[in-house]
Amino acid sequence: MKVKVSATGPSKRSIKIKPSHRGLLHKKLGVPQGKKIPASKLSKALHSKSVSLRKEAIFAENFGKSK
Repeated sequence: MKVKVSATGPSKRSIKIKPSHRGLLHKKLGVPQGKKIPASKLSKALHSKSVSLRKEAIFAENFGKSK
């Protein structure tokens, strides 16, 4: 099976976040919108008891690596 690769390279997919979910992690951690979340707060969120907060923190960590 042949794989077709374009001249520009592999296509990049854009990640779409629901408008209702944007800024939730900032709000939960008490960080103003537009400021970077400190690593200490992000690591606390990664080990939180709240499942939704953990998932948001994991997504933020992974998304930050891809940018």
